[in-house]
Amino acid sequence: MSERWSKLAERVKEAIEEEKEERRKASLADEERRKAELAAREALIDNLVRFSEAVGHFSVDRGERRVRLALGDRWFEIDASEPEVRVAFEGADAFTPQLTRASRLRSPWMLCLTVEGEARWLPFFDAGLEALCSIALQIELPEDSSAYQALLFTRGTGAREKLVIIEDEKAKSDEG
Repeated sequence: MSERWSKLAERVKEAIEEEKEERRKASLADEERRKAELAAREALIDNLVRFSEAVGHFSVDRGERRVRLALGDRWFEIDASEPEVRVAFEGADAFTPQLTRASRLRSPWMLCLTVEGEARWLPFFDAGLEALCSIALQIELPEDSSAYQALLFTRGTGAREKLVIIEDEKAKSDEG
């Protein structure tokens, strides 16, 4: 004859074991996300180094999860070693740059530049990187370069200047 509480004990035991299994699965999923994030950050830095090699005119200072591209005394740096990927360049405060991983979008990395209070999100490869080259390295790119469109900003001189950052034409052609 079984004890009156034996079925209850069985149900409680199953509930505890299910909860342990859910925690184990969640822990494994967290570890997988962490590994994927590290791999994406390493790929970001690798791609920036390969980009600079393809251009051939930048000096490169690379760390484990950091890269600084310079052209003369102008530079920008991507530091992916912190929880938030840091984008730095002279005058960056005017843009509050953020680089965010957006794994569900066509572009795995998105650059946000805040200009005159308005956030502009650009796929990092190519529009965001083009923006950094234009803003931070002061490289004048042709108006039709790589297919990106207008972003206005003010430089420290107080003179109003226009910078052409072009939207992804693929998105336009997809819409039309």
